[in-house]
Order: sequence, then structure tokens, then C-alpha cells
Amino acid sequence: MRTLRPLGNNILLINLEHGEKKTSSGLIILDDSTTEAGERGIIPRWAEVYAIGPEQTDVKVGQWVLMDHGRWSVGQTFDLGETSIRFWLGDPNGILGVSETNPNEV
Repeated sequence: MRTLRPLGNNILLINLEHGEKKTSSGLIILDDSTTEAGERGIIPRWAEVYAIGPEQTDVKVGQWVLMDHGRWSVGQTFDLGETSIRFWLGDPNGILGVSETNPNEV
């Protein structure tokens, strides 16, 4: 099995928030991640930390980070053995907050 690890203090993210969401009270929040959304798409998003570089000391693998808008790369899908995963490279300077659990399930 191959290992994918970022360099320096960079972080690899998975499960970056995107798509339509439904709140616990039933409100539907439309997907605003497209360029046609204009300013509506400028929001921070939660993502799960998949891997960290050897110099990263602020977050750990498995934590959830709130990333400032646009502080992640365009996602890329990689085949890792029998699994296919979509990754985003997160800018460590764009971390606004950290959670031990998925904030969308709280």
C-alpha cells in the first residue's frame, strides 16, 4: 500500500464540506461552492485532516479543521490501493479552528 504524506507543515484534507446541506431543523442550504455563486460562496468550510507534514504541530490526523475560504487547493482524486479518495491540500495559515469530532454531526 502506498502512503501519501505532505511536506513541511502542510496538511492533507478529506471530506471538505461541499454540496447541498440540510440543517437539523430542516432548512436546506444550497451548494454555494460554484463560481456562479459569487459572494455567497465565500465561507469557511470544515474538513478532516487525513495526513500532516513532519513539521506540522498545530493539528493532528483525524481532527476537523475550519478552513478560511479559499485556503485549500482544487481537490484531486487518487487511487490508494483498493480505495479512491479525494484530497485537498490545506494551507496551515488558513486554519480558523479545530474540532476533535465532525462538527456537522454535533
